[in-house]
Amino acid sequence: MKFSIDKSELSSAVDFALSFVSAKASIPQLEGIKFVVKDGKLTLTGYNLEVGGAVSIPVNQINVEEGEAVLPARMLNDILKKVKGDDVSVEIDGNYVGTLTCKRSKFKLSCLTADQYPALPEVSADGFEIPGEDLKSLLETVFATADSTATTPVFTGVNLALEGGKLTAAAIDGYRLAVKVWTGDATGESKATIPAAAAKALRRVLPASAKVNVKFGEKHASFMFDDQMIVCRVLDGKFAEWKRFIPADFKTIAVLDTDEAKSALDCACLVVTGAEKAPVKMEVDSKSVHFSVRTANNSSCEELDALEVSGTAAKEPMVIGFNGRYLKDALSAIKSESVEIRLNGPLSAIIVVPKNSDDTKSEDVFLVQPVRLN
Repeated sequence: MKFSIDKSELSSAVDFALSFVSAKASIPQLEGIKFVVKDGKLTLTGYNLEVGGAVSIPVNQINVEEGEAVLPARMLNDILKKVKGDDVSVEIDGNYVGTLTCKRSKFKLSCLTADQYPALPEVSADGFEIPGEDLKSLLETVFATADSTATTPVFTGVNLALEGGKLTAAAIDGYRLAVKVWTGDATGESKATIPAAAAKALRRVLPASAKVNVKFGEKHASFMFDDQMIVCRVLDGKFAEWKRFIPADFKTIAVLDTDEAKSALDCACLVVTGAEKAPVKMEVDSKSVHFSVRTANNSSCEELDALEVSGTAAKEPMVIGFNGRYLKDALSAIKSESVEIRLNGPLSAIIVVPKNSDDTKSEDVFLVQPVRLN
């Protein structure tokens, strides 16, 4: 195998493939990146048996020899980031010793055969398109809520469900729920729960300007854009019927300025340090919301004016305790100027939804379970 190529293009492609390379694998080839030169293109593949990605880039058409080999991923990435020059030449001999040349720099690399490198799964299913910017937004909003410690695999990932032209992303753990909805012109119905590692990779590498073709198969899901592809396994099991956790009615609704609520909550939580686990106490009255925290040695209290309060708290204050980080994550994920805090009492979950400026109903929703106050 022999080729020459623009260094910046190769560096970007290696960085993409490296996102899917195993740090330690039972198959040595999976610790590297598979290079294939064929039909004037170089295809790089990284795969850890859960999530994989491939990208194709053109090579210079002079002095090209087709072939395939597995190159050391992290070493190659470090080399390309350090060496000076515009073009890189790579040659792999019959003993799988690679020579990389860039301007005055020359490296000898120990490579592997590609015959034991597993092929990326093919997904046979109808697909739909979604702008890369919107898919990134869905994943960024709910990703932090996926439960990495769950014993049921399906709850460690992000559920994606297409129905009625809407793609809904949802993640859940034992203490909170996050849901975000994209409305577009996609047709059909399909769903899959993808691993958190796949969601993390997509957030990292998806170009906002790309059009992403998405396919959900029985065992694998694929995401194709430009000359790149990401494939991941679909987690077994049925995802939670999360809609049943959302009450239809609420005793109190407080409308807050989103930035002011985040700032007040941040300040109230400043007294919680290290491994302390002190809940935040929220008190809603007819005009304002109070956040307070009490630890063994410190305490805090922050007050902010509510834009509107309706329900029972307009007559009698409502008090509830919760994990401050979980509510901060929910507020940080909301992009609207104001937010609704919906309450049913101290032992019922807090429901947080965006308050749209045009009064249209948002389908995004965040749930935080209450904590008993001493």
